[in-house]
Amino acid sequence: KKKSKKSRKTPEELAAEEENNKRYHEIGLEVMSLASTRWCTLHLKCTINVHLFFTVHVPVNETRLANIYDRIASRHGNSISDLTMYKDQVITSPGCSPTRMAGV
Repeated sequence: KKKSKKSRKTPEELAAEEENNKRYHEIGLEVMSLASTRWCTLHLKCTINVHLFFTVHVPVNETRLANIYDRIASRHGNSISDLTMYKDQVITSPGCSPTRMAGV
């Protein structure tokens, strides 16, 4: 019977394997961090046109009202001015700035 030699990997194969291991390790760390992140679902509606609404899922610890304001404005090429945001229902109190929300 012939004994088969154990094939040795080339330096390129070893480097590719090392890169794969590193990538999968980083993916594993990211999945573990996402598992501990609390998420929130925001339902955003336009009060002028009831057909304009969308839903976004955002991480609770990393999202502030200013981020939501910026996201809405950037979707419109930053051409929006006097954007007013309300929580739950439209109220007639003064509008809010990116750091304060009316009705909160």
